[in-house]
Amino acid sequence: MKKLLPLSLAFIVFWLAACGNSTAPAGIAPAPVPLAVTAAPAENATPTPDTVIFPNVGQQSYSDPDGRFTIVFPANWQTVAQPSGGVVFVDPTGRAAFGVQFTPTDRQLSTDALTDAAVQFATTNFGSDPSFKILSQTNGVVQFKNDDPQLGATVNQIKAAQYGQMVYFTQITIVESLWAQTTPALQAMADTLHVLRTETLPTPTAPPAWVLYPSPPLGVAFLVANNWQVSETENAVTAEWHSSGMSFTVAVEPAQNAEQFLRAQLDALAKTDPAATHSDITVDTVGGIAGFKVDYLYSSPDDIKMAASSFAGESGGKLYHVKIAAPQPVFPTALDWFIPMLESLKVVSSQ
Repeated sequence: MKKLLPLSLAFIVFWLAACGNSTAPAGIAPAPVPLAVTAAPAENATPTPDTVIFPNVGQQSYSDPDGRFTIVFPANWQTVAQPSGGVVFVDPTGRAAFGVQFTPTDRQLSTDALTDAAVQFATTNFGSDPSFKILSQTNGVVQFKNDDPQLGATVNQIKAAQYGQMVYFTQITIVESLWAQTTPALQAMADTLHVLRTETLPTPTAPPAWVLYPSPPLGVAFLVANNWQVSETENAVTAEWHSSGMSFTVAVEPAQNAEQFLRAQLDALAKTDPAATHSDITVDTVGGIAGFKVDYLYSSPDDIKMAASSFAGESGGKLYHVKIAAPQPVFPTALDWFIPMLESLKVVSSQ
Protein backbone atom coordinates (compact mmCIF):
# COMPACT_ATOMS: atom_id res chain seq x y z
CA MET A 1 0.00 0.00 0.00
CA LYS A 2 1.32 3.44 -0.84
CA LYS A 3 2.57 5.72 1.89
CA LEU A 4 0.22 8.48 3.03
CA LEU A 5 1.40 11.99 2.20
CA PRO A 6 1.61 14.57 5.00
CA LEU A 7 -1.69 16.24 5.83
CA SER A 8 -2.60 19.33 3.87
CA LEU A 9 -5.71 21.23 4.86
CA ALA A 10 -6.48 21.46 1.15
CA PHE A 11 -6.51 17.65 1.09
CA ILE A 12 -8.02 16.44 4.34
CA VAL A 13 -7.18 12.81 4.96
CA PHE A 14 -9.14 11.60 7.92
CA TRP A 15 -8.23 7.95 8.30
CA LEU A 16 -5.45 5.58 7.24
CA ALA A 17 -6.14 1.97 6.36
CA ALA A 18 -4.38 -0.52 8.57
CA CYS A 19 -1.52 -2.10 6.66
CA GLY A 20 1.97 -3.49 7.07
CA ASN A 21 3.05 -3.17 10.71
CA SER A 22 0.34 -0.61 11.48
CA THR A 23 -2.10 -2.19 13.91
CA ALA A 24 -5.18 -0.92 15.68
CA PRO A 25 -5.20 -0.84 19.50
CA ALA A 26 -6.43 -4.03 21.15
CA GLY A 27 -10.15 -4.46 20.72
CA ILE A 28 -10.53 -1.79 18.03
CA ALA A 29 -11.25 -2.73 14.44
CA PRO A 30 -8.79 -1.66 11.73
CA ALA A 31 -9.55 1.76 10.30
CA PRO A 32 -11.32 2.18 6.95
CA VAL A 33 -9.61 3.41 3.80
CA PRO A 34 -8.97 7.19 3.86
CA LEU A 35 -10.56 9.75 1.58
CA ALA A 36 -8.75 12.75 0.14
CA VAL A 37 -10.94 15.85 0.13
CA THR A 38 -10.35 19.01 -1.86
CA ALA A 39 -11.61 22.06 -0.02
CA ALA A 40 -13.08 24.52 -2.50
CA PRO A 41 -12.99 28.11 -1.18
CA ALA A 42 -16.45 29.44 -0.48
CA GLU A 43 -17.68 32.44 -2.40
CA ASN A 44 -17.52 35.77 -0.57
CA ALA A 45 -15.34 34.28 2.16
CA THR A 46 -13.75 37.23 3.93
CA PRO A 47 -12.01 35.92 7.04
CA THR A 48 -10.81 38.19 9.78
CA PRO A 49 -7.05 37.96 10.42
CA ASP A 50 -7.34 36.13 13.73
CA THR A 51 -10.01 33.49 13.20
CA VAL A 52 -11.56 31.06 10.75
CA ILE A 53 -14.99 31.32 12.36
CA PHE A 54 -16.48 34.27 10.52
CA PRO A 55 -18.65 36.81 12.33
CA ASN A 56 -22.38 36.39 11.75
CA VAL A 57 -21.98 32.91 10.28
CA GLY A 58 -24.77 30.66 11.52
CA GLN A 59 -24.58 27.05 12.60
CA GLN A 60 -26.02 24.03 10.88
CA SER A 61 -26.71 20.49 12.09
CA TYR A 62 -25.33 17.50 10.21
CA SER A 63 -27.18 14.17 10.51
CA ASP A 64 -25.38 10.97 9.63
CA PRO A 65 -27.25 9.28 6.74
CA ASP A 66 -27.38 6.00 8.67
CA GLY A 67 -28.75 7.69 11.77
CA ARG A 68 -25.64 7.11 13.88
CA PHE A 69 -24.98 10.66 15.07
CA THR A 70 -25.60 14.38 14.67
CA ILE A 71 -23.13 17.25 15.05
CA VAL A 72 -23.16 21.04 14.62
CA PHE A 73 -20.82 22.86 12.20
CA PRO A 74 -20.42 26.39 10.72
CA ALA A 75 -23.01 26.83 7.98
CA ASN A 76 -20.50 28.05 5.38
CA TRP A 77 -18.02 25.17 5.82
CA GLN A 78 -17.73 22.44 3.21
CA THR A 79 -19.24 19.10 4.25
CA VAL A 80 -17.55 15.96 2.98
CA ALA A 81 -19.14 12.64 3.92
CA GLN A 82 -16.70 9.76 4.33
CA PRO A 83 -17.41 6.41 2.66
CA SER A 84 -16.98 4.64 5.99
CA GLY A 85 -19.73 6.74 7.56
CA GLY A 86 -17.80 9.66 9.06
CA VAL A 87 -17.72 13.28 7.95
CA VAL A 88 -15.21 16.13 7.60
CA PHE A 89 -16.02 19.86 7.74
CA VAL A 90 -13.54 22.15 5.97
CA ASP A 91 -13.04 25.88 6.57
CA PRO A 92 -13.60 27.89 3.33
CA THR A 93 -10.12 29.42 3.65
CA GLY A 94 -8.48 26.00 4.00
CA ARG A 95 -6.93 26.85 7.38
CA ALA A 96 -8.97 24.56 9.62
CA ALA A 97 -11.06 21.40 9.61
CA PHE A 98 -12.79 19.11 12.03
CA GLY A 99 -14.65 15.86 11.65
CA VAL A 100 -15.94 12.58 13.03
CA GLN A 101 -15.05 8.95 12.41
CA PHE A 102 -15.95 5.76 14.21
CA THR A 103 -14.93 2.13 14.38
CA PRO A 104 -16.25 -0.93 16.25
CA THR A 105 -14.69 -2.40 19.37
CA ASP A 106 -15.29 -5.79 20.95
CA ARG A 107 -14.69 -4.71 24.55
CA GLN A 108 -15.13 -1.93 27.07
CA LEU A 109 -12.12 0.39 26.91
CA SER A 110 -10.59 2.20 29.87
CA THR A 111 -9.59 5.86 29.68
CA ASP A 112 -5.97 4.79 29.18
CA ALA A 113 -7.01 2.49 26.33
CA LEU A 114 -8.93 5.33 24.67
CA THR A 115 -5.87 7.56 25.00
CA ASP A 116 -3.81 4.82 23.35
CA ALA A 117 -6.39 4.64 20.55
CA ALA A 118 -6.17 8.40 19.96
CA VAL A 119 -2.36 8.24 19.92
CA GLN A 120 -2.47 5.29 17.51
CA PHE A 121 -4.80 7.26 15.25
CA ALA A 122 -2.35 10.19 15.25
CA THR A 123 0.85 8.21 14.76
CA THR A 124 -0.65 5.98 12.06
CA ASN A 125 -1.85 8.93 10.01
CA PHE A 126 0.85 11.51 10.69
CA GLY A 127 3.78 9.79 12.40
CA SER A 128 5.81 9.37 9.21
CA ASP A 129 6.08 13.16 8.89
CA PRO A 130 9.50 14.21 10.31
CA SER A 131 7.86 17.28 11.86
CA PHE A 132 5.29 15.18 13.77
CA LYS A 133 5.46 15.87 17.50
CA ILE A 134 3.04 14.84 20.24
CA LEU A 135 2.31 17.73 22.61
CA SER A 136 0.11 15.97 25.16
CA GLN A 137 -1.84 12.75 25.64
CA THR A 138 -4.34 12.19 28.44
CA ASN A 139 -7.98 11.31 29.14
CA GLY A 140 -8.62 9.97 25.64
CA VAL A 141 -7.20 13.09 23.94
CA VAL A 142 -3.94 13.59 22.06
CA GLN A 143 -2.62 16.90 20.73
CA PHE A 144 0.23 17.05 18.23
CA LYS A 145 1.98 19.32 15.73
CA ASN A 146 3.13 18.78 12.18
CA ASP A 147 4.26 20.98 9.29
CA ASP A 148 1.88 21.30 6.37
CA PRO A 149 3.74 21.78 3.06
CA GLN A 150 1.36 24.57 2.02
CA LEU A 151 0.31 26.18 5.29
CA GLY A 152 3.25 25.68 7.60
CA ALA A 153 2.87 24.54 11.20
CA THR A 154 -0.49 23.06 12.16
CA VAL A 155 -1.83 21.84 15.50
CA ASN A 156 -4.16 18.87 15.78
CA GLN A 157 -6.34 17.35 18.45
CA ILE A 158 -7.91 13.90 18.36
CA LYS A 159 -10.37 12.73 20.99
CA ALA A 160 -11.48 9.11 21.35
CA ALA A 161 -14.71 8.30 23.18
CA GLN A 162 -16.60 5.03 23.50
CA TYR A 163 -20.34 4.76 22.96
CA GLY A 164 -21.45 1.19 23.45
CA GLN A 165 -19.52 -0.98 21.03
CA MET A 166 -18.34 1.94 18.91
CA VAL A 167 -15.33 4.22 19.39
CA TYR A 168 -15.84 7.71 17.98
CA PHE A 169 -12.92 9.94 17.02
CA THR A 170 -13.32 13.70 16.69
CA GLN A 171 -10.41 15.54 15.07
CA ILE A 172 -9.61 19.26 14.99
CA THR A 173 -6.86 20.63 12.73
CA ILE A 174 -5.90 24.33 12.66
CA VAL A 175 -2.90 26.34 11.49
CA GLU A 176 -0.73 27.00 14.53
CA SER A 177 -1.06 30.79 14.35
CA LEU A 178 -4.83 30.50 14.86
CA TRP A 179 -4.87 27.61 17.33
CA ALA A 180 -5.38 29.61 20.52
CA GLN A 181 -8.07 31.88 19.06
CA THR A 182 -10.04 29.26 17.14
CA THR A 183 -9.80 26.07 19.21
CA PRO A 184 -12.48 27.00 21.80
CA ALA A 185 -15.11 27.54 19.09
CA LEU A 186 -14.23 24.36 17.20
CA GLN A 187 -13.97 22.35 20.41
CA ALA A 188 -17.46 23.52 21.35
CA MET A 189 -18.75 22.32 17.99
CA ALA A 190 -16.93 18.99 18.22
CA ASP A 191 -18.51 18.54 21.64
CA THR A 192 -21.98 18.80 20.06
CA LEU A 193 -21.49 15.25 18.78
CA HIS A 194 -24.65 13.37 19.74
CA VAL A 195 -24.47 9.63 19.19
CA LEU A 196 -27.84 8.09 18.33
CA ARG A 197 -26.90 4.50 17.52
CA THR A 198 -24.31 2.79 19.67
CA GLU A 199 -24.92 -0.82 18.60
CA THR A 200 -24.02 -1.57 22.18
CA LEU A 201 -25.44 -5.05 22.43
CA PRO A 202 -26.72 -7.50 19.87
CA THR A 203 -30.46 -7.13 19.43
CA PRO A 204 -31.73 -10.62 18.67
CA THR A 205 -34.85 -11.03 16.56
CA ALA A 206 -36.00 -13.69 19.04
CA PRO A 207 -35.42 -14.08 22.80
CA PRO A 208 -32.15 -15.78 23.76
CA ALA A 209 -32.16 -19.47 24.52
CA TRP A 210 -32.47 -19.72 28.29
CA VAL A 211 -31.15 -22.67 30.26
CA LEU A 212 -31.58 -23.46 33.95
CA TYR A 213 -28.36 -23.23 35.93
CA PRO A 214 -28.50 -24.97 39.32
CA SER A 215 -25.82 -24.53 41.98
CA PRO A 216 -26.31 -27.33 44.51
CA PRO A 217 -23.42 -26.16 46.74
CA LEU A 218 -25.01 -22.72 47.14
CA GLY A 219 -28.60 -23.89 47.04
CA VAL A 220 -29.74 -21.54 44.26
CA ALA A 221 -30.88 -21.89 40.67
CA PHE A 222 -31.68 -19.38 37.93
CA LEU A 223 -32.09 -19.05 34.18
CA VAL A 224 -29.10 -17.92 32.15
CA ALA A 225 -28.73 -17.15 28.43
CA ASN A 226 -26.89 -19.93 26.63
CA ASN A 227 -24.12 -17.60 25.40
CA TRP A 228 -23.16 -16.49 28.93
CA GLN A 229 -20.28 -17.97 30.92
CA VAL A 230 -20.88 -19.19 34.49
CA SER A 231 -18.27 -19.63 37.22
CA GLU A 232 -18.47 -20.47 40.93
CA THR A 233 -16.45 -19.78 44.05
CA GLU A 234 -16.97 -21.13 47.54
CA ASN A 235 -19.77 -18.69 48.31
CA ALA A 236 -20.86 -17.15 44.97
CA VAL A 237 -21.94 -17.96 41.43
CA THR A 238 -21.43 -15.43 38.61
CA ALA A 239 -22.86 -15.43 35.08
CA GLU A 240 -21.15 -13.09 32.60
CA TRP A 241 -21.42 -12.05 28.99
CA HIS A 242 -17.79 -11.07 28.62
CA SER A 243 -18.01 -9.12 25.37
CA SER A 244 -20.70 -6.84 26.83
CA GLY A 245 -19.33 -6.34 30.34
CA MET A 246 -22.60 -7.58 31.88
CA SER A 247 -22.59 -9.76 35.00
CA PHE A 248 -25.11 -11.39 37.36
CA THR A 249 -23.85 -12.61 40.74
CA VAL A 250 -25.51 -14.45 43.62
CA ALA A 251 -23.48 -14.68 46.83
CA VAL A 252 -24.48 -16.56 49.97
CA GLU A 253 -23.26 -15.02 53.24
CA PRO A 254 -23.77 -15.80 56.94
CA ALA A 255 -27.06 -14.45 58.31
CA GLN A 256 -26.93 -10.73 59.15
CA ASN A 257 -29.00 -7.58 58.85
CA ALA A 258 -29.58 -7.11 55.11
CA GLU A 259 -29.93 -3.31 55.17
CA GLN A 260 -26.76 -2.89 57.22
CA PHE A 261 -24.98 -5.26 54.83
CA LEU A 262 -25.83 -3.01 51.87
CA ARG A 263 -24.74 0.10 53.76
CA ALA A 264 -21.41 -1.56 54.51
CA GLN A 265 -21.06 -2.38 50.80
CA LEU A 266 -21.68 1.28 49.91
CA ASP A 267 -19.17 2.46 52.54
CA ALA A 268 -16.53 0.14 51.09
CA LEU A 269 -17.29 1.38 47.56
CA ALA A 270 -16.94 5.01 48.66
CA LYS A 271 -13.42 4.28 49.90
CA THR A 272 -12.30 2.80 46.58
CA ASP A 273 -14.28 5.23 44.39
CA PRO A 274 -15.11 8.54 46.14
CA ALA A 275 -17.01 9.68 43.03
CA ALA A 276 -19.48 6.77 43.22
CA THR A 277 -23.14 7.71 43.68
CA HIS A 278 -26.13 5.67 44.83
CA SER A 279 -29.87 5.77 45.30
CA ASP A 280 -31.71 5.40 48.58
CA ILE A 281 -31.96 1.87 49.94
CA THR A 282 -35.49 0.60 49.34
CA VAL A 283 -37.51 -2.49 50.22
CA ASP A 284 -37.62 -5.17 47.51
CA THR A 285 -38.16 -8.88 46.94
CA VAL A 286 -36.01 -11.15 44.76
CA GLY A 287 -36.40 -14.89 44.37
CA GLY A 288 -39.16 -14.93 46.95
CA ILE A 289 -36.81 -13.37 49.52
CA ALA A 290 -37.83 -10.10 51.19
CA GLY A 291 -34.99 -7.64 51.58
CA PHE A 292 -33.50 -4.36 50.40
CA LYS A 293 -32.13 -2.94 47.14
CA VAL A 294 -29.83 -0.09 46.13
CA ASP A 295 -28.78 1.20 42.70
CA TYR A 296 -25.40 2.84 42.18
CA LEU A 297 -22.89 4.19 39.66
CA TYR A 298 -19.15 3.68 39.99
CA SER A 299 -15.91 3.29 38.06
CA SER A 300 -14.31 -0.12 37.71
CA PRO A 301 -10.59 -0.60 38.49
CA ASP A 302 -9.81 -0.06 34.79
CA ASP A 303 -11.87 3.17 34.80
CA ILE A 304 -15.00 1.92 33.03
CA LYS A 305 -18.19 3.71 34.08
CA MET A 306 -20.49 1.06 35.53
CA ALA A 307 -24.11 0.90 36.66
CA ALA A 308 -25.22 -1.72 39.17
CA SER A 309 -28.03 -2.80 41.45
CA SER A 310 -27.55 -4.86 44.61
CA PHE A 311 -30.15 -6.77 46.61
CA ALA A 312 -29.69 -8.36 50.02
CA GLY A 313 -32.20 -10.45 51.94
CA GLU A 314 -32.25 -13.11 54.66
CA SER A 315 -33.80 -16.55 54.29
CA GLY A 316 -33.28 -19.85 56.09
CA GLY A 317 -30.49 -18.54 58.28
CA LYS A 318 -28.47 -17.14 55.35
CA LEU A 319 -28.02 -13.79 53.62
CA TYR A 320 -28.46 -13.79 49.85
CA HIS A 321 -26.68 -10.98 47.99
CA VAL A 322 -27.66 -10.53 44.33
CA LYS A 323 -25.82 -8.02 42.14
CA ILE A 324 -26.36 -7.07 38.50
CA ALA A 325 -23.83 -4.82 36.77
CA ALA A 326 -23.10 -3.50 33.29
CA PRO A 327 -21.27 -0.58 31.68
CA GLN A 328 -23.42 2.48 32.26
CA PRO A 329 -24.35 3.13 28.58
CA VAL A 330 -25.59 -0.44 28.11
CA PHE A 331 -27.45 -0.93 31.40
CA PRO A 332 -30.96 -0.12 30.07
CA THR A 333 -30.54 -2.73 27.33
CA ALA A 334 -28.96 -5.17 29.78
CA LEU A 335 -32.21 -5.27 31.75
CA ASP A 336 -33.68 -7.39 28.94
CA TRP A 337 -31.30 -10.10 30.17
CA PHE A 338 -31.22 -9.31 33.89
CA ILE A 339 -34.97 -9.24 34.52
CA PRO A 340 -35.62 -12.87 33.43
CA MET A 341 -32.64 -13.98 35.51
CA LEU A 342 -33.90 -12.13 38.59
CA GLU A 343 -37.45 -13.39 38.15
CA SER A 344 -36.26 -17.00 37.79
CA LEU A 345 -33.95 -17.01 40.82
CA LYS A 346 -34.99 -19.62 43.38
CA VAL A 347 -33.54 -20.83 46.65
CA VAL A 348 -33.35 -24.63 46.66
CA SER A 349 -31.90 -27.16 49.07
CA SER A 350 -28.13 -26.83 49.39
CA GLN A 351 -25.72 -29.72 49.76
